[in-house]
Amino acid sequence: MFGFLYIVLLHQDFALLAGSAFVFSALALVMYLTRKLDWSRSLESGG
Repeated sequence: MFGFLYIVLLHQDFALLAGSAFVFSALALVMYLTRKLDWSRSLESGG
């Protein structure tokens, strides 16, 4: 994580692009890992 931040801050011209790509990738990974989780059933049990 610190390496990513160092590279992004070092190359300020591409900081927005790299940060957006990182956030998109992290969100896509979370969505992929939780794709089979039944949210409606887990909410009915109280948390």
